[in-house]
Amino acid sequence: MNYKYIEGDSYIDERGKLSFVNNFKLENVTRFYQVENHKKNYVRAWHGHKYEEKFVFVNKGTFKIGIVEIEESDFSLNPEDLSKKYSPKTLIISSEKPAILHIPRLTFNGFMNLSDNGIITFFSTKDLKNSIDDDFRLNFDVWNIWEQKYF
Repeated sequence: MNYKYIEGDSYIDERGKLSFVNNFKLENVTRFYQVENHKKNYVRAWHGHKYEEKFVFVNKGTFKIGIVEIEESDFSLNPEDLSKKYSPKTLIISSEKPAILHIPRLTFNGFMNLSDNGIITFFSTKDLKNSIDDDFRLNFDVWNIWEQKYF
């Protein structure tokens, strides 16, 4: 497993709440963008890069994030073969417990907001042109991890 989960924390006093991830370094980050889905349980998946790395921070709400780390030579496989060869890992990340998820190169990722009005920020190691040139997209159901089970 090459992905990393960098835990943060929060501090509350009479002035309000301070959330932080002090062990996250912005080295090699060249841009960032925020995503707000228009409705709860909306899926954006699957998106992969051979060279670009991303760091994910949930600003508001709770998100289910899927990641699939693959070998570089397998980016040319068709989606059916990819889904047979690799299995996704899932994480639930919430703004209530600040953290950064590092998505390394050679990884497909996707996410779904589990709460209304969620905001998620992606920090990227490639500028937009290089990101577009390194962009691999698959349908959301290649690894269909999006159904929620409630107990």
